[in-house]
Amino acid sequence: VNVFKKIIGQNAENYSLKNDANQLIGEVNIKINKYAPGSWSTFEYPEDPSHVFVDELRNYSKPDTPYFNKELEYMKDIGTRLMQIAQRRSDEAMCNGNIKLISKNESKMYYKNVIGMIEEFPPEQNSFGMRFCFRNPNVMILPPYSKEPLSRLQGGL
Repeated sequence: VNVFKKIIGQNAENYSLKNDANQLIGEVNIKINKYAPGSWSTFEYPEDPSHVFVDELRNYSKPDTPYFNKELEYMKDIGTRLMQIAQRRSDEAMCNGNIKLISKNESKMYYKNVIGMIEEFPPEQNSFGMRFCFRNPNVMILPPYSKEPLSRLQGGL
């Protein structure tokens, strides 16, 4: 598998994975959101909220995804490799290895149980004491304690 990087905007990058036949098998867009020290609300974020936002993570070789390309041979763990690239960029950008994404419902349990991501604002942390949440429940973050397990999945990068 070959990795290609393309700059798509300010602090925004696209990573694509291609097989030996130069066919696109997966890609992800990331945006680096680095905050200056003390520039965030400590009420809402007790720790540095700097992160890499993962968007449009796609595995074109996996049959049960909406992006499946029938011409491709199935390749295992393409999504995991793309997440590891995002984590590495988060470390390089000094975002503490933090990753943030908005999960599709069908992927949420994988992100929680395998990768170790958590909801950014779970309902039990609702600061207003209400039974409902104004925020998207599919916003997931990779906390610092889950960074190491992701980096070791499938042999790491």
